[in-house]
This record gives sequence, structure tokens and C-alpha cells, in this order.
Amino acid sequence: MENIGTYILDAVLAALLGVILRYGVPYIKALITAKNFAFVSGWVDKAVAAAEQTIQGSGLGEKKKAFVIGLLSELNIVVDNTVDAMIEAAVKVLNDTIDRAAAKAEEKAAGGNVL
Repeated sequence: MENIGTYILDAVLAALLGVILRYGVPYIKALITAKNFAFVSGWVDKAVAAAEQTIQGSGLGEKKKAFVIGLLSELNIVVDNTVDAMIEAAVKVLNDTIDRAAAKAEEKAAGGNVL
């Protein structure tokens, strides 16, 4: 009778371990991936803004990108194709914001009604 209880306990523990490995590990991996993405995305936005503020002038995109990559490298962020796309997206958002602000300022200066 004692051996049957041990076998049942072993079977229950094996099943529990299987469930944990099947559902728990992917869940934890997804959480870590999401947090890493948010971490990298936040630093990309900050690095792009810092490059724009630090390196003044137009036509210096490559120099600004090198600055961003250098900052990210100091944070041990590997700049792969995904991070490169994040950099380009952050630059576009920043440029669009600047363009909208400039358009509103021009409209206001011309006497237009700006909301």
C-alpha cells in the first residue's frame, strides 16, 4: 500500500511539473519579452531626443544615429534590425511632432485660428 501512495504522488508531481512547463514558462517568457521591449523602446525614444538636442543642424542624420547607437550600446542594448526600426520610428515621430508645431506656429503668426 505504501508503494502505491508513492507512485501516485510521483505521478501527480510529474503532471504538475508538466503543466508548469507547458503554461508557466511561456507566460514568464512573454512577460520578460514585453518588459524588455518596453525598456528598449523607452531608451530609444530618449536617445533619439538626446541626439536631436545635442547635435544641432540638418543633414546630420548619420551622425545622430551613431550617437543613438552609442548610447544604446552603453546600456548593453544590441542594435539589431528591430532596434534599428525602432530608432527610425522614433525619428519619424519626433520629426512629425516638430512639423506640426511649426505649422501651428506659422498659422498663428499669420493670424489664423489655432486650436
